[in-house]
Amino acid sequence: MLCPRRLRLLHLTYAIKEPGESLNFNCSAAVGTDARFRKEVVWHRVGGAPMPEGVFSRTASFPDARGFLNASLSIPSINDSHAGVYCCSPEPPVEHFYGQPARCAEFLLIVNDLTLDRYSHDVNPGMAVSITCSTNQAGDLCWRRLDGRLVPQTRHTPMSNATRGGQSLTLFLPKVTAEDAGDYQCLLKPTEGDDKASQTFSLRINEIVEMSKPVKLGDSGEALLRCTGYPSSSHERLEWAFKEADKDTVYLIGDQHLGDLTPSNRDRVSELLRCFRPGLNKTFASWPGSEFYNPQTNTTELYSPEEIDMLVLTKFTQDPACESVRGHLVCQYRRLNPLLPSLLQPEFVDFTRRSQHSNGTARAIISLEEIREFLEENPVQGSASQFGADPNAKESPYRLQMATCLLILLIEFCLI
Repeated sequence: MLCPRRLRLLHLTYAIKEPGESLNFNCSAAVGTDARFRKEVVWHRVGGAPMPEGVFSRTASFPDARGFLNASLSIPSINDSHAGVYCCSPEPPVEHFYGQPARCAEFLLIVNDLTLDRYSHDVNPGMAVSITCSTNQAGDLCWRRLDGRLVPQTRHTPMSNATRGGQSLTLFLPKVTAEDAGDYQCLLKPTEGDDKASQTFSLRINEIVEMSKPVKLGDSGEALLRCTGYPSSSHERLEWAFKEADKDTVYLIGDQHLGDLTPSNRDRVSELLRCFRPGLNKTFASWPGSEFYNPQTNTTELYSPEEIDMLVLTKFTQDPACESVRGHLVCQYRRLNPLLPSLLQPEFVDFTRRSQHSNGTARAIISLEEIREFLEENPVQGSASQFGADPNAKESPYRLQMATCLLILLIEFCLI
């Protein structure tokens, strides 16, 4: 006769599976070795409900040497309808011979039905992003970063008739910054069982680089270019570079780079610095927490772009060496990675004024010819020493003011 206590499950008493996965879970019961008294061991749903379609109970043909007979709960392809509690017991129940209620060994199958309304997203800095994680399972939902940090900006919708028995948790980022880029994990801790189910969302921030049109700086003969950028990560810096016409080499412009260049390239950059000068004023991109990466950032703003200037010197139109230079000024992001070689960048694919990419290659480009045309269309007023005096040119307000002051002083002197 069968002993009601000699019924056991092998391995765990619950499992979490993804839709589409398979399951083979064994139950073992002591049925003895005498074929006259041998019973079957079967799986069934708790409460007498019929087995869902695609779920099978397979019983071994013979017990092992110890008199234990195995039954396997087999599901070739799991779907949401297979979730629930299954029960393994001998048939007929052993308790029938003792006048006791039937008992069985229970097994809980949790189907990870966690779904996200999107699994990846490319956004521009400053945009708002929301991602909803949904499930029909009972348990605790949370959003966290992969390093375990919980994300507080969430909104929970509990289970109810209106949600058809489901629950959801929405992650909301009102104004994304470079610090927000990366992977987020929606985690479900089921009410029953210790394992957790999860889905991962990847957020990528587009780099954006924009360059202004040249602006004249008074009557100095110099012009100013301003480049504005939004980095895709905190490990990027906005820098000026120069690409010569018909050549692949791109030189980063700045005194701080000269020591890293070969002698020939160093001489070339030194020549370029006679025509251009990177602006001393530089605004670093800022976002909450960015002071950890750059103490110079402006943390009073929720998010502000990075700005760098380039001064086009007077020599650009006067020095023969500058006049002979042909190519493009480039404003680009460069990743601060010491393992990557040098200051020579690959050839640019296009020469549009504005471009954006997600792989760290956003750049804005302006040709030197466009700068020369601007300066020719906006010549320096009163530069008679170089171009000759214009008889029809109007007197500047400053000269008229000086002449008026001298006339008043002369009249006062005569009256004295």
